[in-house]
Amino acid sequence: MGGKKIQGRKRHLLVDTQGLLMSVKVLAANLTDREGGKVLLIALVGNLPRLQLMWADSAYQGTFEDWVKEHLAGVRVEIVNHPWTGIKGTYAPEGVKVEHSKQKITTFLMFDGKAEEAMHDYVSVFDRAEIVSIHRYGANEAGAEGTVVHATFTLGGQVFMCMDSNVKHDFTFTPSISLYVACATEEEIDRLFEQLSQGGAVAMPLAAYPFSDKFAWVADKYGVSWQLNLERN
Repeated sequence: MGGKKIQGRKRHLLVDTQGLLMSVKVLAANLTDREGGKVLLIALVGNLPRLQLMWADSAYQGTFEDWVKEHLAGVRVEIVNHPWTGIKGTYAPEGVKVEHSKQKITTFLMFDGKAEEAMHDYVSVFDRAEIVSIHRYGANEAGAEGTVVHATFTLGGQVFMCMDSNVKHDFTFTPSISLYVACATEEEIDRLFEQLSQGGAVAMPLAAYPFSDKFAWVADKYGVSWQLNLERN
């Protein structure tokens, strides 16, 4: 994590080891990094069960480390005093390589209060899936308390992001953009069709088509569209 001063304000960032944003706070520039770091992490208390080690630059040394020890049980802060030579402006302990995501383009889904529920549903449906991070709105913040500011999850090993919009829009998800799933077995496509279509709508039923031995197009109960195709060797 680190802070960067911008036009009288300071931006405090928390990213994972793939370089994906987990949390951000823009605070007054005269607030010390140690205090800004606490504000950044307060909303994440209890939301990062897998977090064990945090790297921070020397500006966070001292009271911030003590605060983390008290409020984030099991999390250790390691202060880094030298730059990692791989990428300018990033830091890591000597000998440790930070793996930045090779996925250049990431699907970002915007929900209307259902982001966390949708993530849990998707993770329960797909293999190699997990919720990586969740940052929720707190009391008296821009969005409804408990809704998602930003979250990262994986499906089939692929990274997705999502959020709950704190503004009501006239639009929602559209079938003109869909997620295409290449299914390896009939069992997989049958299972995905049953689970993703539950409470949603079926645009093309699971069947054989001129272009595929087995294919379906569904919108799940959140409105996200999925194309399911049985891949043949």
